[in-house]
Formats: sequence, structure tokens, C-alpha cells
Amino acid sequence: MRSWLPTRGLPIVVSVVALWSCGPSEGESDGGTAGSGASAGVGSSTGASVSTGAGPSTTGSGGAGTGGGSGACPRPKRVITSAEVEAQTNSGYPVGTELVVPGSSDPWGGCFPNEENTGIPSGTTLTNYDGPCNITEANTIIEGKTISCSLTISAANVTIRSSKIEAGNIQADGGAFLLEDSEVDFGNNPNDEGLKGTGFTVRRVNMYGGKRQVWCDDCLLEDSYLHDQLSDPTGVTHESAVRVEQNAVLRHNSFLCNAPNFPPDAGCSANQTGYPDFSPIHGNTMEKNLYLATTGGFCSYGGATAGKPFSDDPSNATNIHSISNVFQRGTSPNDRESIPLTDKRRYTCGSYGVVTDYDSSLRGFEFTGNMWDDGLLFKDDSEYPYGSWLAEMSE
Repeated sequence: MRSWLPTRGLPIVVSVVALWSCGPSEGESDGGTAGSGASAGVGSSTGASVSTGAGPSTTGSGGAGTGGGSGACPRPKRVITSAEVEAQTNSGYPVGTELVVPGSSDPWGGCFPNEENTGIPSGTTLTNYDGPCNITEANTIIEGKTISCSLTISAANVTIRSSKIEAGNIQADGGAFLLEDSEVDFGNNPNDEGLKGTGFTVRRVNMYGGKRQVWCDDCLLEDSYLHDQLSDPTGVTHESAVRVEQNAVLRHNSFLCNAPNFPPDAGCSANQTGYPDFSPIHGNTMEKNLYLATTGGFCSYGGATAGKPFSDDPSNATNIHSISNVFQRGTSPNDRESIPLTDKRRYTCGSYGVVTDYDSSLRGFEFTGNMWDDGLLFKDDSEYPYGSWLAEMSE
């Protein structure tokens, strides 16, 4: 369904350790740096276990796919207007600038994921799932179902496709779990963990709700749209779209952490986090993703966060690859008040900066081909150093 192919540019050696880093630590709940705002934003199964189910049916309306070139994309690019310039909601861009958005064409001949080209394929009829919520039989396939319970995947090679899941938790420990062409609503309980585990693949899935959609360890997450986390008026929950541990591959997704901030600590840390709280962070690849402007402090964490239990492990923050990702500047300015609101340097995806805790001095570091939402490569952005990673910030 995709027409893009991975490409790699020449590496850029940068020093990007914890720029503008402040705020609470994520820990178990998902907190790193909560920011002050930078948002724009059928029937039966087959396999070893068969779940037939019965009940009210609904029809899927998404799942158009994320490939096919710009003509097949569900949304046009955003074009900056004179009214936006006058209202200073233009991210510092001049009139006529074209910017990528979820669902628009991407730089590689496909379309960025949004709610229209991910999720349940159009025409799919769903029936209620009445099988076990703890799946213990290998090679189970669940297809075309509405699933209304938290799931524990305890067996290997379980597949869920073309389904809607309404659950706070999906614990994937069986190995080789596949979730594809589906929609997941993780709800509003801040104690739930979303999809968490090891050895799973997520493909073309529309995921929303929860404090985090995916906690990714030895996983593949691609062509999916993660967005709209829960609100926590109690002021406790630290949130993100995805958190990485080890050997995670995040490829061609759209990430948006846009939970509102509630004092003292609730809100987004970043779209994509990764902290050495429970193990060293290493071996992670983030490639061709769209990082949307977040209400958090940064858009991406590299894992080199200081002061954590595994911060000093020699493998921590090694073999981290950030390749050809696109970062949306957003329409809310960062905290550098000495810079005019008409200047692009005020718009850096997060309220403190673009990415943090990437360490170019460590083994296997790669940070190359990354760009802003107008296509300007970071390496060519010397006029606007905030967030370009050509120099450490002195202010």
C-alpha cells in the first residue's frame, strides 16, 4: 500500500545533549518535560483460534493507505495565507509557503498518515468480539471485530486486523504480535498504559486516547497515526504519543501529543520519548516520521537523559538513528521572548525546542536528513539556529 522507500543521507555530526531541558522526570508515568504549548494540530476469524462473535455491526471508514503519491492523498498541504501572517499564526513562514500536514503528500511520493488513510478499511463490517481477553493460543487471528476489553497477548503470532479496540491496555508479551488496519481508543484512565510489551508490529493503525498510545520495545511501528491523548485535570499525568526502549523502529508515522497542560505536572513531555528509567535506551531508529507541533517541551527524546537509573550505562543512548524526519514548527511560540514573533526561530515544534537528549559523541549516532515542515533541511538552516542542531544554544 506504500509507494515510498527508505533512503539515507549523509550523517551530520551534531552535539545535541539536553538543550533547554527542564521540568519533571517521566518515570513510570511518562513524564519528561511538560511544555507550555506549541500546537498548530467481518465476520469470522481464521487460524488456530476462531472467534466468531455476534452483535451490532458497524462499517469502517478509514484505511485508504499511506502510499500512492500526492494525487492519492486525502489532504492537501497547508498553504500560508496573508491572514495568517497578519494574525502571526504563520509559524514565521511567508505567504504561499506549502507545509506538510497529516494526510498530505510526503517528500517520498506517499502520504503522511492521518485518520483517513489509517484504521479500519472502508466497507469493513464489524461484529462484537466474544473471545477471551487473555489470548493464550498461538496463531490466533482476530479480524473484523469490535473488541471492548483490555487485552493480554500471551501467545505467539497473534494477529488483530481490521478491528476496533476500545481498551485501556494491550499487553503484548507473546512475541510476534501484529496489529494492523485497525482503530484503537485507549480511553481516559491515566492509570492505563496503552499498547506495551516486546516483539510486536503495528501497521496502518489509528490510535488515540490514553496517556500514551505505544510503549515500544523491540517493535516496529509504521504508517500509523497516534494523537489526542487524555486530559488530566488532577495535574499528575505525563504524556506522549510513543515511548521507546530498545531496538524500536518507528517508520513513516504521524505523531501528535496534544494533551492540555494542567498544573502542576500534567501534559505532554514530547511526541516521542525515551528515558533510561528501567533499562538503557539504545538501538532505536526513527525514520520518515511527521512530528507535529506539540503542547510538550520537545518533539523527540534521544535517550541521553541524565540522572536516571541507567543514564551511566555504557550502552545508553548508543545506536540512535534519527533519519529524514519532518518536524512541524507549529503556531505557538517557544519561550525565547527576545526573538520576534515574526521570526521562524520562535516556532520549534516544542515549547523549549525540537529534540533533546541526543548525544552525537556516542557510538552509532546518526542524525541526518531531518527537516522542517516546509522541506528545509536542518543542515541548511544556519539562519535560524534554534532547533537546527548546528550549534548549541547560548541563551
